[in-house]
Amino acid sequence: MMNSKVGLVIPIAMIVIGLGALLTALKIAPQIDWVWTLSIAVAGLAFPLGLGFDKVTFVACSVLLAISVLSILRQTVMISLSIEIPTLVIWLGIVLLFSRLKAIPNPTWFDQSQENQ
Repeated sequence: MMNSKVGLVIPIAMIVIGLGALLTALKIAPQIDWVWTLSIAVAGLAFPLGLGFDKVTFVACSVLLAISVLSILRQTVMISLSIEIPTLVIWLGIVLLFSRLKAIPNPTWFDQSQENQ
């Protein structure tokens, strides 16, 4: 049986991608590629929605959302690529540190593989 949250991912993605296309067509902040930026954000949110919350989805979600936000900042010339990339590397390190907290569960496949050893 499919998780009801998984069934939400595609409709929400379609709405957000359509919204991005509409924002672009209406020339709202035309320097921003809304389809790209919002698609990355939806991909980030799809991980915990589709797979549940664990260490892997926490990292994937956090990094993709940061990419989306930093992409907007770069496209509006608030930061340059030379700032965006190191910021993402630093953010990845921070997120990887937080993912080690016991409050964030291991993925179920990780727990099962540990039992088999």
